[in-house]
Amino acid sequence: MGISYDVGFPLVYALMSRKTEQAYNALFMYIKTIEPTWQPQTIMMDFERASINAIRSQFPRTRIVGCWFHSSQSLWRKIQELGLTRLYKINRKVYDFFRMAMAIALLPPENAREGFMELEIFFQNNIYNTVEPDISLKFFQFLHYFNKTWLTGNLIM
Repeated sequence: MGISYDVGFPLVYALMSRKTEQAYNALFMYIKTIEPTWQPQTIMMDFERASINAIRSQFPRTRIVGCWFHSSQSLWRKIQELGLTRLYKINRKVYDFFRMAMAIALLPPENAREGFMELEIFFQNNIYNTVEPDISLKFFQFLHYFNKTWLTGNLIM
């Protein structure tokens, strides 16, 4: 992202036929041939492991910032996959739970684990005893996914 007069704008758009680490490395190496001294301070991107790995490889000193929209979209897809969409729409506590999960990405990285623990406490205190056991299992699956993918998966946080 470039900054001019306090306004940010994308510097690079790429239409790619593959989203592999090798393809991203090729893209970034090509960009380096155009501007060999370019060393971005920060890159904002979605949460694809291949692109993150390529950025870390090609620009090791660059700070990677994930896009909140993409992280929320990923969590929403998981909610749908687990069949919790209807409950999300009709139960305020469930809605609050998932919105809290999405908001963890907005915390400073050093506070993300604490935010996740608060999410677990919220589930235990507000949802666990109010839903059927099979629904509780889906929430545990969501919490496991969140922890594995976003906290210990070393994507960005």
